[in-house]
Amino acid sequence: MERSDRLNQAMDACAQRLDSLNKLFPDLATSVSSNAVEDWKNKSKQTEVRSKPSGGVIPKKQASPYPVKKIRKRALELLQANGLDEVLESVQEEFGLTLNMPKLIHLIGNTAYRAALRKDAKLMLDNAVNYEQIASLWNDLERPAFGSPNWNSQSVSVLVGSGG
Repeated sequence: MERSDRLNQAMDACAQRLDSLNKLFPDLATSVSSNAVEDWKNKSKQTEVRSKPSGGVIPKKQASPYPVKKIRKRALELLQANGLDEVLESVQEEFGLTLNMPKLIHLIGNTAYRAALRKDAKLMLDNAVNYEQIASLWNDLERPAFGSPNWNSQSVSVLVGSGG
């Protein structure tokens, strides 16, 4: 299941990149590239947060008493003042769910995940933790990296410097 989560995250990142390229270079965009982005967005919206035997959010045959939109909204609210681990714990307690970090990331989306990582990194940098130490910590915490299997000082630096 973890592989499927990573594949979905990669597909989300590809769709976001293709969308930005379509907007940046409209004269090069085709109906195929535009439709691909829209198709992926529609598929992502239709996907419900579900559990798999390895532990996820909600068992497939069991309906959640809470709509996924409500859970996502609450997770994003909590993220404004808390780190990823605190949000994960709070959402689990508040909604009675079994949730892991990849499922939380899928729930909140890559944009919110990047913002949370950026906020976390800036806080650590303010406290004299360097990029290499941040990368090591995130790898130990199994935070999914963007574009590679693991974090390194350069990928942390790019994330913090990108601002978006």
